[in-house]
Amino acid sequence: MSIFKPNMAKNRNVVEFPKKFNYIKVGLFSILSSLNAPPGTSTEEHNVFCAQIVNYLLGDGLQKPETDLPIEAQELIIKVQPSIPKQAKDLMSSANKEFRETIVYTLRMRLVVNQLLHGTEWLETYEGKNVWALLQDYGLEFPEEVSPKMFDTIVARVANQVNKLNSK
Repeated sequence: MSIFKPNMAKNRNVVEFPKKFNYIKVGLFSILSSLNAPPGTSTEEHNVFCAQIVNYLLGDGLQKPETDLPIEAQELIIKVQPSIPKQAKDLMSSANKEFRETIVYTLRMRLVVNQLLHGTEWLETYEGKNVWALLQDYGLEFPEEVSPKMFDTIVARVANQVNKLNSK
C-alpha cells in the first residue's frame, strides 16, 4: 500500500514537506550551533560551518555562496567548504542515533517527495545525486521505510530539542 494517496501534487504530505524540511534544517542548525565552537573559531565562523554541515548532510551539497551575501560571508563559506565532507562524515560517526536517524529519514522523505513531483529524473540533479550518495553511506543503519507519520515524529522530536535549547 502506498504511503501517499493519488494526485500526489495535491497530497498534504507532499505539499507540507518543504515547510517541514526547512524546519528540520533550521532545527539541526540550532542544535549544532549551540555546541561550543572549537578554540580559535569565531561565533560567525562556527555558525557558517554548522549551516554548511546541515546543508551538506541534507543533500544540498557544497554550493557557491549566494551573491547577495556580504563579501565577508561569501569568503567565510568558501573558507570552510573544503573541510565540510570530512567533518560531516566525522559528525555522522560520532553523533547520537537520533541525529543520524533524523538525517537518514529526512533524506528518504526528500527522495520520495521529489521523485513523486519530478519523476526519477530528479535523481540526476545535483541534489538528487547528493541525497542518493548520502543514503548509500548512512541509510543501511535505518532500514525501515519512511512514512509521513514517521517523518512527523522526527519533525516533532527536532522541535522538542530546539524548545529545550531555547528554554535554557
